[in-house]
Amino acid sequence: MPHLILEYTDNVKEKINLQALFTPCHAILEKNAPTDLSSCKSRAIKQTHFYIGNGAPQYAFVHLTLLLAEGRPLSTRQNIGQQMLKVLEEYFAQSSKELNLQITVEVKELAKGLYFKIPANSI
Repeated sequence: MPHLILEYTDNVKEKINLQALFTPCHAILEKNAPTDLSSCKSRAIKQTHFYIGNGAPQYAFVHLTLLLAEGRPLSTRQNIGQQMLKVLEEYFAQSSKELNLQITVEVKELAKGLYFKIPANSI
């Protein structure tokens, strides 16, 4: 059930290729979470309205929110977050060179009993 929600400012230099960006992220989850790869759901949201620091145009951000079902040890969640940060750092290398880019990852847990889903084959 992991969800990856990437938000990025519209001034980043990279053209967002979801497969290139999220394939390594899903592999990290499959190896470290562990989770069924088919349950990983990822999306990217371009932010066209944003204000960072003093509003200068060279400011940009990339933020990944990872939602996981609760129960994994803190060390596992920290390890996954660090690995995801590395993926983002490599993917957005050009923007890091040309912009004042802030890259962040936030790992959140969803409480058991508070995530609802219709199984894929039930409709």
